[in-house]
Amino acid sequence: MSELPSRLNERGVGSETAPELVSDLESLIAENAYTAVEQHHSKPWGAYLRLAAEDADRFVEDFFPGLDPSEARLGIEGAELSPKFLIVIPGQRLSWQFHDRRAERWRFLTPGAYRKSMDDTESDRILAEAGEVVQFQTGERHRLEGMPDSLVLVAEI
Repeated sequence: MSELPSRLNERGVGSETAPELVSDLESLIAENAYTAVEQHHSKPWGAYLRLAAEDADRFVEDFFPGLDPSEARLGIEGAELSPKFLIVIPGQRLSWQFHDRRAERWRFLTPGAYRKSMDDTESDRILAEAGEVVQFQTGERHRLEGMPDSLVLVAEI
């Protein structure tokens, strides 16, 4: 297990801007021998950093305690995981989305909110505490949402 989860926990996420958090996150990723392969710093809702697929098993170990990498792949041998960090700025939200070919799992590293549904009817807003893990099935609609006054940071596989 790398020091990245504890370093993020020590650092905290407060009133800084998304670009400041992204910059710090990029440094912490590099210091802990992860490889960022894609960064989007200026999404309307915030930012994300995608890590190398080769980092996926260690990412699962670091951010999804008790989850085996084969469980993260939902038992599909050879399935590629796409580890990411999502940062949502206050008051913003991602699109209402679903995936036909993959499931998704989030671990909230800060308090946050989301919606989910098995059909196109959006659910009520569900609040999540830091440390909470949410699993979305293939085809399940979902949306990550920001909090009113603070950034939301989520680890995703």
